[in-house]
Amino acid sequence: MEILQKDKQGRWVKLEEFSAEIASSVVAFFNAEDKTLKAVLANRCDVTGEDNMGIIAGAISRILDYHVTNISSWPTADSLKLLFGYADEDDFHTVSTFISAHGEMTFMDFVKYIIESKIIYRHYNVSLRKFYQTGVASHKFMLEDGHIRYLKDTVTQVTHTSPRLVSLRGFLSDLDLVQGYVLTEKGKEILSRLS
Repeated sequence: MEILQKDKQGRWVKLEEFSAEIASSVVAFFNAEDKTLKAVLANRCDVTGEDNMGIIAGAISRILDYHVTNISSWPTADSLKLLFGYADEDDFHTVSTFISAHGEMTFMDFVKYIIESKIIYRHYNVSLRKFYQTGVASHKFMLEDGHIRYLKDTVTQVTHTSPRLVSLRGFLSDLDLVQGYVLTEKGKEILSRLS
């Protein structure tokens, strides 16, 4: 949300334009302006960067790697999905299933989908659920009529957030960055690059 805070200074911005602007910058890291998702998957490379867009591009790169690495291990039967905990609409299995089903979509549209559906709307839904349950605001932006606005020092002050550490730990474990509560060698290498 730093992009929304610094670049837009708390003004209302069209969500479609905001996500397209970010997606365009991210797609440039992959040199995939005219490519399909399937083409990017076939020729994927490690993408990283120091600025916000580079960090987002790196995260998208890791999502693609996660998909390619784990696609053969996803259970296909619904009963197996429930048994192994793949019943949540917001897990990485769902993203991987989406990637498999939408290989012909443009990479730009895929990045916009991830930004809007899996980041912005997901954050907003979780924050609203917390607000209704606790009465404590944790949302960092407001969505209204297809527009988005950063909230710090504007409408409400965020009082606390839930870091969702259990999900984070599971994700880091899946990426082989932690084992138990200890960083792996791969995790230490990435941490040293980020420091």
